[in-house]
Amino acid sequence: MKLKQRHWILILLFLTFIISRSLISTKSSNFSDDNSYFVMRQIEHISTHGKPLHQDTLSYGGRTFIIMPLYYYLMGFMYKLFPSIIFLKIINNFFASSLIFSAYLISAKVIKNRRIALFCSVVASSLPIYINETLNRLNPYSIITPAAFLILWLFLELDENKLNYLIPLTIVFILSSSASLVLIVGLISYIVYSYFENKKIEKIHFEYASFFLLFFLWVSFIIFKEAFQTHGFVILFHNIKLSLESINLIGVPLILLGLYSVYIYSSKKKSIFMVLVISLFLSNILFIWLKLVPKNTLIFVGVYLVLLMGQTIKDFNSYLSSSKMSKYSTLIMGSLYALLVFSQIAPSFFLHEEVFSDRYLEGFEWLKENTEINSTILSVPIEGHLITYLSKRKNIADSQTLLVDYQKRTIEITGVYNSPFKTKILNFLNDYNTDYIILSDKLSSLNIKIQDTIFFSDPCFELIYNEEIKVFKRCEE
Repeated sequence: MKLKQRHWILILLFLTFIISRSLISTKSSNFSDDNSYFVMRQIEHISTHGKPLHQDTLSYGGRTFIIMPLYYYLMGFMYKLFPSIIFLKIINNFFASSLIFSAYLISAKVIKNRRIALFCSVVASSLPIYINETLNRLNPYSIITPAAFLILWLFLELDENKLNYLIPLTIVFILSSSASLVLIVGLISYIVYSYFENKKIEKIHFEYASFFLLFFLWVSFIIFKEAFQTHGFVILFHNIKLSLESINLIGVPLILLGLYSVYIYSSKKKSIFMVLVISLFLSNILFIWLKLVPKNTLIFVGVYLVLLMGQTIKDFNSYLSSSKMSKYSTLIMGSLYALLVFSQIAPSFFLHEEVFSDRYLEGFEWLKENTEINSTILSVPIEGHLITYLSKRKNIADSQTLLVDYQKRTIEITGVYNSPFKTKILNFLNDYNTDYIILSDKLSSLNIKIQDTIFFSDPCFELIYNEEIKVFKRCEE
């Protein structure tokens, strides 16, 4: 097949993204969040033992991990071929950059304007929240985000031939993340709406949606059976805290332009493709509000808003072309594109979180060499995986919340750091057989300031490491 101009543009954009992403992410072998170090533990365990780490003696002092395994197996295989964190970062960004292709395909199908679809694919691939989650972090969203929108495109183009690609891709998607739930619900909502609007529903669409739902339920039952037996339906709820930062990571102009299409195509105009996108968008928002899916699925929300924004731009362009301002349409549209580039794309490479500094991580490596092997170390939960990966020591809590009482331990840890009473602190440390306490700027995640703790002033706590993190050793009673 001869490549057309738009294909070469897409390839050039893909290369631009992968090169720029790799240049930024490979400046350091450090990551920008602690969960990436949990992923590294799984990757290293798979590359060594051929299976994920299931029974862990370090996290929460000993617990069971339950994960959707495919992403970890893929990265574990890559790590076995070339055991380098820098290499993993490049591979991760390679997958993340492929969103440019699937975003273009679904945009062109839904909006039916290739030029706008190209622009939408660039905006989608440059979403601040997407860059933030995939540039210097290891997580499945670098794979499942491109896969999700390729699945949507194949669904809209579905025939017997494309079904041969869609089924394997769906299996990969489900086995990579439980976030696939929002896509299933969105597709089912679309089919239900089409039925009530007397729209023709192809048999193959109904069969595929049924397969998607049943396979997801079957896999979830097998993988999370133990979790359901232990905690019941409580495991469905995630610890989500949304803030104004979440809006900034999507972009105010994108939200406004996207919501305009939601309003217009929900009340005035009719488009079956817009109905699908709006169904997916509203389902995702609802599930985040109900805390049924992780906060990371805001990435999907962002891309849905890009598709809705593209439709708004197309409608606005059509309006300009038929109005008295038609002779200025090129200038106006060019200004609009420039505004969106400035407000959406440019901030993406500035709003992403910086990687952990070497000096910060050196403190955790110091703990490995200067504490007893069976030690338990107290820190805020978002430093828990740094203790298990770098220090090789037990933590009291971390960001993996399944099959543990995360809320209880977070409340207890907050109480310890806030407490002015030595007796209360020592009782807690005794309960968890803990001898070492970490203080760092990450205490702000619990709304605590280092200087407000009693560890510096009470002689029962000895400062044994005083760099970017502070390590205290408790006294003997």
